Amino acid sequence: MTPDAPPVAGQRHRMLRYGLIARVVLLTQAGTTAALAWASPGSLSAQLLEAGGEIGRGVLLLMTTMVAIGWLDVIVNDCLSRRWTLPFTEAHEHSAYLGLGALYWMQAMAGAGMVSQGGWVLLLHYVVMGAACCWFGWTSAMRGGRHG
Repeated sequence: MTPDAPPVAGQRHRMLRYGLIARVVLLTQAGTTAALAWASPGSLSAQLLEAGGEIGRGVLLLMTTMVAIGWLDVIVNDCLSRRWTLPFTEAHEHSAYLGLGALYWMQAMAGAGMVSQGGWVLLLHYVVMGAACCWFGWTSAMRGGRHG
């Protein structure tokens, strides 16, 4: 490598990788969605998932679990030293984000009948976040995983 050449992905500091930034943003958004549904019963997210009955609660529980595993992955595999790793999270990263995107889309479909004023903004957010999660998952799969 010459001094003027940019470092390749494997040589960059792990905190400067775009994939990490994308995962942190997606997990922050999904975590906020789940936290609002759990902690703010008056929020549109909570109303939407509550209207879904058992399926809505199942979607919320699954989303919360996926977000928790995602943050554990970021903390262990990206922030801590490489002495500890969670290899199953790196190997299945694409599947997890595709699944998270599908959960967003399920929420959007469940809320399509919401007639509350301004509810369309939340539904549009769910559709866009689902697309972003699926885009990241697809890109991760096409690149051969996190370090591809």
